Amino acid sequence: MKATLKGKYENIKSSATASLSVDVYAGDVKLKATVANLAAAYALSFSVEKPGSFSISYSPEKDVKFQFMNSMKVLGRAVDLTYTDARGQNRTAVDGAVAFDARNRVAVSHALGTKEWKVRHTYTHGALRRTVTETSYDFKSHAWDFAVTRRSQQGDAVKATYGSSTRAIGLEWARNSPITGTFKVGHYLAIFHSKMTMANVDSTDAYSKAERFMAKAKEAEVETEHLREEMKKLRDDLVATEEARKLAESSKSAIEELKHDVKVPKQITEAAFQEIESTCSKAEEEWKGIETKLLEANNKIIEAGQAAIKAYQTSPEFSNEKIKFSTEAHTSLGRT
Repeated sequence: MKATLKGKYENIKSSATASLSVDVYAGDVKLKATVANLAAAYALSFSVEKPGSFSISYSPEKDVKFQFMNSMKVLGRAVDLTYTDARGQNRTAVDGAVAFDARNRVAVSHALGTKEWKVRHTYTHGALRRTVTETSYDFKSHAWDFAVTRRSQQGDAVKATYGSSTRAIGLEWARNSPITGTFKVGHYLAIFHSKMTMANVDSTDAYSKAERFMAKAKEAEVETEHLREEMKKLRDDLVATEEARKLAESSKSAIEELKHDVKVPKQITEAAFQEIESTCSKAEEEWKGIETKLLEANNKIIEAGQAAIKAYQTSPEFSNEKIKFSTEAHTSLGRT
């Protein structure tokens, strides 16, 4: 039985996690129980594997995962094949690797039913093979990944990585010592993005962590670009509002001038009406005076007629009938 305790600290999240794995060997088969995070009981997983043959693992998060490995000879070269079926991820993949010689090795990975193809070339340099270069290409995302690892005699390893998809440069330092144990420290810098740093102690998935952080950085960049567009729209709205305010001020001035222009004709019209009213008043007064004079003239005519009638009545030349007729005629004229 073998028990392994691993600790990890991430300075970005300011968090520390610890994992524990216990391996039990039963002949060629290895039983393994792992707690990825001692603070979370649900992170428990189990696996049964036979190195180079098969592996069956289960975890509450990823469900059941099957792996079958085999090797065969093709044109005199050994080809390693791996078939993986991850039920929880609904993903089936086939991996193949062939070593052309002691220094060059090519691996191909394909997820069935998708356009996901990856090719990796590994080259070992030097007589002691302490320098290893890895070049990979992802046909789905059209991205290149590069890695160079240099090992020392003391067991230290320094690894530099670059991912074109994440635009991240990584630098790792790992040590595997039977006395102090295994540990790894990594620093990752995203080019053209926010600076990100991560330190791991015995972190086997440091690179995948960095890739996830780079993805979050991309999301933050997209959100920042969206906020910039919103700010641009707000600035455009502010300019439009300022132009509308200036237009309103100019319209107000035009309305004031129009009011002034309308007020002048109104004053002229009022003066004309006053003059007409005054003329009408004068004409009415003159008419009243004429009417009074007509009445006075009529009265005078009536008085003259009455005097003439009276004179005829005293005259012996006219009879009473004529005088009576004249009186009736006069009386009728006066009533009219």
